[in-house]
Amino acid sequence: MSDIALIEETARRAIADGLTPEVIESAEAGEWSEALWNRLEAQGLLQPAAIAESGDPAEGLEIEAAVIRAASASAAPLPIAETALAGWFLARHGIEAPSGPLSLAALNGAEQLTFSGGKASGRLERVPWARDSVGIVAVAGDTLLFIDPRSAKLTRGVNMAGEPRDTVEFDAAAPIASAAGADREYMLCRCAAVRALQLAEAAARALEMTVEYAGQRKQFGRPIGAFQAIQHQIAAAAGEVASARVAAQQARLAIAEGGNVLFACAIAKARANDAAGAVARMSHQVHGAIGFAREYQLHRFTRRIQSWRGEYGASAFWNRRIGEMILNERGRSVWSIVTAAG
Repeated sequence: MSDIALIEETARRAIADGLTPEVIESAEAGEWSEALWNRLEAQGLLQPAAIAESGDPAEGLEIEAAVIRAASASAAPLPIAETALAGWFLARHGIEAPSGPLSLAALNGAEQLTFSGGKASGRLERVPWARDSVGIVAVAGDTLLFIDPRSAKLTRGVNMAGEPRDTVEFDAAAPIASAAGADREYMLCRCAAVRALQLAEAAARALEMTVEYAGQRKQFGRPIGAFQAIQHQIAAAAGEVASARVAAQQARLAIAEGGNVLFACAIAKARANDAAGAVARMSHQVHGAIGFAREYQLHRFTRRIQSWRGEYGASAFWNRRIGEMILNERGRSVWSIVTAAG
């Protein structure tokens, strides 16, 4: 077993051991999963890039991906991806990440955050897990801000999966730290690549559950998975999962190598959005009514899929960016753009 596979397996076991039915129910009710968070933090899994033994960015990103795959495949009700991303951005700007859950802004054009005289003012909407975080990474102009949510007015909200998505309003709040040179577009791409990975793994888990169910549920004296129509649906879904995983991997490689980042991340998020949405639909079609039952676990993945698809760029947003990039590259074929190193 490779080191990356071992880290992913360790993360999966740690989450599985701590994600009891009681923890799932309390998280659905909006309670913070303290014990599970502490378990993962004690094993050093919440700042995965810090585990890397070399200075190779690719190693850190692969370790991060392993932990996020494990979290997404279990629908862990914690800001594991957000904490990893926020810590990565802070480290990139020379700011030490504190222990505890971290969050980051939605990084969309609707944000109105200003930074003047060492104080931040403005409003951030749909901030993941803001109520539970020790700090939020945001951008004002070209300045990266690390802000304490306790210095803001916070209005609670949730996404379709019941995960916190809060509105925070700052009025001349002094940030915990700040750094110049923030690139909002690059940060958006980085977040989109991680959401693409999460979507791919949630879709893979929904597909696994569907295959298992189709082999057990019988109709007309045989498993429904033996019917050709069901087999076709499952085969198509498997293709969607494979394409989303490959696209997410290509985005990660582009980030590690520092070339063609925008194009690779745009493709990854657009492809994962559409692929995961298709798998979610197929999963519920095959499951029928039981797939919507609260006691059955499929909804924990499909609700996250539907929520994550719109975060850090919906399909229409990224497809438009892809089209603009292609049209702006006059004299070059689409193939040359796709295969370019930068």
